[in-house]
Amino acid sequence: MTRAVVKIEQYEISKETTAKIKGIAIILMIIHHFLAYPFWLIDGVNYPNVNILGVDLNVWIECSTKICVSIFAFITGYGYYLRNNQTIKYGIKKILKFLEKYWFILFVIFIPIALIVGDEEINLTTILLNLFAIDERIIYFAWYVYFYIFAMLTLPLLKKISNNNFLHDLIIMVGICVVGRNLLAGLDVKDQFVIEDIKNCFFWMQCVIIGWLFAKYHLFNKINKVFKSKNKLTAILITIFVLGARLKWEELMSVNLDVIYAPMIMYSLSYILKDVDIFGKILKFFNANSINLWFLHSIFFSPYTEKVFQPYLYISSNPIIVVLWGILLCLPVSILINLIFKLKNKIIKRIKSNKALNMG
Repeated sequence: MTRAVVKIEQYEISKETTAKIKGIAIILMIIHHFLAYPFWLIDGVNYPNVNILGVDLNVWIECSTKICVSIFAFITGYGYYLRNNQTIKYGIKKILKFLEKYWFILFVIFIPIALIVGDEEINLTTILLNLFAIDERIIYFAWYVYFYIFAMLTLPLLKKISNNNFLHDLIIMVGICVVGRNLLAGLDVKDQFVIEDIKNCFFWMQCVIIGWLFAKYHLFNKINKVFKSKNKLTAILITIFVLGARLKWEELMSVNLDVIYAPMIMYSLSYILKDVDIFGKILKFFNANSINLWFLHSIFFSPYTEKVFQPYLYISSNPIIVVLWGILLCLPVSILINLIFKLKNKIIKRIKSNKALNMG
């Protein structure tokens, strides 16, 4: 989370603004998973596809809405730089906080349900691998867990690599990711899925890096000076361009082109969301539930649970109804999880306060 803000003439990309953008990102992610992959549907679940300008709707959705991952990754790097404490110790603290929520959802919700309704047996090895989402069969969309660990442990290195020159830092840092990914692609090892996970980390780490660089070099401020004449229509057009561009160009020679798209959409969304109150509150609510929703909506697609829960998701052939219904099914559980953690934190705070009083 960001502690400081970057001033951009008439508006700022602040902690509140990034919260709203993350609210949009989690909604895009749910749309992405619910509507983009017809081959994920189990037998008996039918979802009609629509053709738009010669391209299937699921293809449009798959390419455009995947920008959600880049938004989360960009904000991870952007917010990290704005912290004074850019150390391994701080990274481990953030990792443990992230894992606390993930492990709660894994052990309290998914594993018990999988044991009850799953066709496959869950053994100790499966559970151990799912602790860090190396095996994603229990929580299908949990890959960001191992990526977040990778990012938090490697981000402190950026400060050491940096030469205080944007172009130098961009080429070296992104270059390391590209070279690392290509070197791994040439390896032939037994546990190939581990190699694929690390390659995945190198690919998305490029967006974390660009977020870190944008914060370090105050690039939003510089971009804002270029666009002297701007309005919400321009910002909307930039957003539409980014979503459309991803349909054609997602990667170039192992370079994740979201290093270009992510800053563009962050800039445009921050301007669109300026002075937005009611809709902004809704987006901040979704951000407060984003981690929970990320994991919870996996229940409709995870191999252990999809046969039972997926039919309850696709109750309609209308994509809007499917998305809204899926969110409605997951939100009560998410809110309950947040209440449990809020109560837990309150109890811990009270215990520490009483302990301090007794020592005094």
